[in-house]
Amino acid sequence: PLSPTPPAPQRARTEQRPSQASAQMYSPARVEEQADVIIGQISPEAAGLEIASKLAGQGFCVVAPGFEESVLRQAVEEASDLEEEGRLYQANSIIQDGLLGAEGSALIAELASPAGSEEPARSEGQVLTQLDTTLTQLCFHTEPYLASMGIDVSHRSAAVLHQAGEPGEERVPLTEKEVAKWLSQFLSHKVMIIAFLGPAAG
Repeated sequence: PLSPTPPAPQRARTEQRPSQASAQMYSPARVEEQADVIIGQISPEAAGLEIASKLAGQGFCVVAPGFEESVLRQAVEEASDLEEEGRLYQANSIIQDGLLGAEGSALIAELASPAGSEEPARSEGQVLTQLDTTLTQLCFHTEPYLASMGIDVSHRSAAVLHQAGEPGEERVPLTEKEVAKWLSQFLSHKVMIIAFLGPAAG
């Protein structure tokens, strides 16, 4: 989940659901002692094992990914570009509740599927694409240890950019197309990775 534009929206925290675990990745603005796992201090395999252990024990894991502040600023700028292009939209309130809630997912933009990364260029921007790849790598290192939790991982879903803020007053209709698209994801997803990018703290 990312946070792009003024007036200074901030990343909303996910509400924990009994059937859903969450790995939360914070920016350098958050002190590392608050993190359960600090990327770079241990091997990727050990990090994956520790993340899975925290998910099993407490239902969430706070990860310090070591993103540079300059990288996060560029990611926020690219997210702002997506808003200017009209890519961010307000989803139906039921869809918002299935994501990060009405405030945490005030506006969203679905990013290109990782499977499409072989195309000449993705429209989300270089840094957002690289961060998306980082999420995939984190999945690869964590997936082998999730079976002990009874979680069988077959794939990851495409990333979704979230702008937190006050819920819009507009009532967005829920179409059959939207139901079909989101229902399969809500029924199958068990682990959510949330990357807090700023500009405010997550």
